[in-house]
Amino acid sequence: MKSFRIARVIALSFLALAWSPVPAPPQTVEQVCSTAGGRTQDARVRVAWTELAKVYDGVRISYCILRGEKNAKLEFERDAEIVYFALASEDRQVDRKSYVFTIKTSDGRIIEQGPALLQPVAKQPFSCRVEVCQFFTNPGERVVEVSVVTARTR
Repeated sequence: MKSFRIARVIALSFLALAWSPVPAPPQTVEQVCSTAGGRTQDARVRVAWTELAKVYDGVRISYCILRGEKNAKLEFERDAEIVYFALASEDRQVDRKSYVFTIKTSDGRIIEQGPALLQPVAKQPFSCRVEVCQFFTNPGERVVEVSVVTARTR
């Protein structure tokens, strides 16, 4: 009788493991930024994807702002803001253009990256290369303004 109970407990333990939900795969920046309140392990979305008012020759540019947690693993992410830019073309084929991305912080700092030659993909916004389209503020700073300048190139 005792061995039956032990076997039953072991069987139920295995069943519980089999029924437990599978952990979700890591989310991309594009997925995390799609809703306000989205989260990564060390940051939360402060501003979900927001499209800039101006469309640049058939290219829509959006930005997302995440706020680093005060206890983030990486020191430079703690209480800092992380800005991502994403590009999406309205047409299937869009020429490469030169883009300059700029943010202004609550401390009055202006951070600029580019110019960089980029070719957006159709319909779906994808963040651009990290070294061009990703910004980190200093801890405690907030992003107060974002802008993009583009020039037609061949």
